[in-house]
Amino acid sequence: MIAAIIVSIFIMESFILFVISVITGIISIYLGTRQREKIKLVQTFLFPQSEFQQWLNKWQQINGSPPKVLPSSRPEITPVTINPDMTAYSFDRLVVSYSSSVAQLLIANNFHFENNCAILSITGYPQSISNTTVQMLLRNPDLKVYGLHDCSRKGISLAHPLRTTEN
Repeated sequence: MIAAIIVSIFIMESFILFVISVITGIISIYLGTRQREKIKLVQTFLFPQSEFQQWLNKWQQINGSPPKVLPSSRPEITPVTINPDMTAYSFDRLVVSYSSSVAQLLIANNFHFENNCAILSITGYPQSISNTTVQMLLRNPDLKVYGLHDCSRKGISLAHPLRTTEN
């Protein structure tokens, strides 16, 4: 369609050929989308997860562990000592993610520093500072709470505990 438009405008210098190219392209796109909806095409990965894991393991044997990959999020049972001066402050915003891996990703990329917000997951990640962070957040009556989720059924249900849970 783009090639036909370019040819009709610059080479042939024909407005009628331009209009025919545009109409033909739009009809083709419409019919292609309609056909795709009828067939119900499902996109699948070209290789299974286990094969990807084998490739990653082989790559790590040769090159070592990738420096920018986050370790899987696991509960941190040991409490962290926080300076009492820090707990006197609060945050303007709280971002609550549905999964601890998303919270870990945001924290690792310093999202909380750049946006003056606390980051927690609905499961309480990071466990080592979640209680202290909640106490700090309760000091701000104008706290804005944002829920970050995927559009799955479980992800969308994040709004209910954010509205109803006291903490």
